[in-house]
Amino acid sequence: MLIIKRGINPDPLYHHDEVHIWVDPKLWFPIRTETYVLNDPKPVVIYDFEEVHLEVPLTEKDINFEGLAPGWNLVPVPGGPKLSGLTQEQPTLQNSPSLDEIKFLAMFDKALANLKDYSTGLTLELRYRRLRQYRQDQFQFIRKLNSFCATTTHVEANYILINSGEGFRTIYDPARDKLLHILPAGVYRVMGEQTFPLDDPRLFTAMGDNITELNFFAIRNELKRRLDTAKGVKVGLAAYRDVKGPWLEAVGKDLGIPAQPTVIRLLVDEKTGLPLRLEYRGYEDPQAYLTVRFANAKVNQGLTSESLWK
Repeated sequence: MLIIKRGINPDPLYHHDEVHIWVDPKLWFPIRTETYVLNDPKPVVIYDFEEVHLEVPLTEKDINFEGLAPGWNLVPVPGGPKLSGLTQEQPTLQNSPSLDEIKFLAMFDKALANLKDYSTGLTLELRYRRLRQYRQDQFQFIRKLNSFCATTTHVEANYILINSGEGFRTIYDPARDKLLHILPAGVYRVMGEQTFPLDDPRLFTAMGDNITELNFFAIRNELKRRLDTAKGVKVGLAAYRDVKGPWLEAVGKDLGIPAQPTVIRLLVDEKTGLPLRLEYRGYEDPQAYLTVRFANAKVNQGLTSESLWK
């Protein structure tokens, strides 16, 4: 086995810090590779080559790919006017002596207690090193099986997103199967429906932009997990440019894992207790941030598995 360790890593999201290569002692050809990021004992990418045949005569016909060769690009062109203005917005904070982390979490739990399903507008802003993303989705969620449908209404990014385009739908419906279904829209329908496992690294990252972790119940679980190990917690009332309400910030220990935030912030509606704004901060890039804004939430509409696919 050969181990290669990188020195300075200017882009740890796409270039990992260490690679392990296993070589067949007879063929002297790689049969397995594992790549690692700093301070994480588990490999983030594994390639296993089950059979290697060298010097095998192949003809052009043997490796010919029969597929589509359209005159236009199947991947939307990156970019957009919103990307140049992505900057962190800091709230105006006000002390609230009657509010602490226990009461904040109790308010959130009460809001979720009788929630069977909901729909909401979702706006996501992401800035991390050279990456920029701004997107808007209409999000539907059913609590029973954690089923959801995210319909993208607008998207801008300076990198390729496999699962995004205007009109694209991302559906997870365990009543059918346990895969993520991506249904393209418009001219991209020629690509056909694509399916992926929930943890497919081609779709999401450790930065917090995984759509499967942005429903209200997943946010509650992540908030509780971080509160249990937090080294610092702030609670109060916060006002942003367009919303205000009860606010909590939990700061965790920096584990040195690239693209993994150490700070979570949550703003909830003072009347309903439902999330209005989720933020992640504390990346190794000081200007990096992820913000998700929720608007026009409608609850207990009687959503069904069938309605997600309409």
